[in-house]
Amino acid sequence: MKIIKIIKLKGSKYKVIFDNNNELILYEDIIVKYVLFPNKVIDDKLLVKIKLENEEAKIYDKCLRYITTKLRSEKEIKTYLEGQINNKIIIIKTINRLKKEGQINDYQFATAYLNDRWQFSNAGLAKIKKELFDHGIDEDIIMKVSLSITEEMIMEKIIKLVTKQIKLNSKYSGNILKRRILNYMYNLGFEQVFVLKYLDTLNFKNTQNLEKEFKRLYDLYAKKYTDDILKLKIKQKLYQKGYDDTDINDLWP
Repeated sequence: MKIIKIIKLKGSKYKVIFDNNNELILYEDIIVKYVLFPNKVIDDKLLVKIKLENEEAKIYDKCLRYITTKLRSEKEIKTYLEGQINNKIIIIKTINRLKKEGQINDYQFATAYLNDRWQFSNAGLAKIKKELFDHGIDEDIIMKVSLSITEEMIMEKIIKLVTKQIKLNSKYSGNILKRRILNYMYNLGFEQVFVLKYLDTLNFKNTQNLEKEFKRLYDLYAKKYTDDILKLKIKQKLYQKGYDDTDINDLWP
């Protein structure tokens, strides 16, 4: 089988036209490796080899474009490749090539991921470490990159988030407010020991909004209840929000 013409396409692809009217889209690496040019004759054995290596080049090229959108872990890339081709040998060869070229580097990925999540999200260190583990990052790598987050950085972020939560939960008071914030911070991935270290320095007796909350409840329940029943209903609701019994009683004439 003789090559009749080679036409340059977009990117690193070429259309190779043979004398039997067959065509192949080959990557530049394959053209160069096998020194393909017009009038060159290719036997069936070489053609099979060219097609196989061209498939590898195609998968490699796809993977490169997948990586260029953002950093990927080795696990992500492997999952992507498995969705592109059902050939374990090509997948392994592609991953090994990308690792050799530095295109896959889980330590680099973990470092960038950690820094990005720490700076641009509310996530705590425990949550970010869990996310890295889900990305297939080795525990030793996770441990090493996590050392960049100091206790000072953790406390600074906790103070910022707790301050915001106190404002957002102004209708609560006392231990109710403290417990809500503690649960919120724990769900974000902050260790309880660090959260409590700051929470224990605060006074959660919030009387600032008690009168406002009392008025809201009074207007709501006065339409349905009177006297002792009304008082009981309002006090129950205020207790549930963490307000102190003494402060509540001070509101009644």
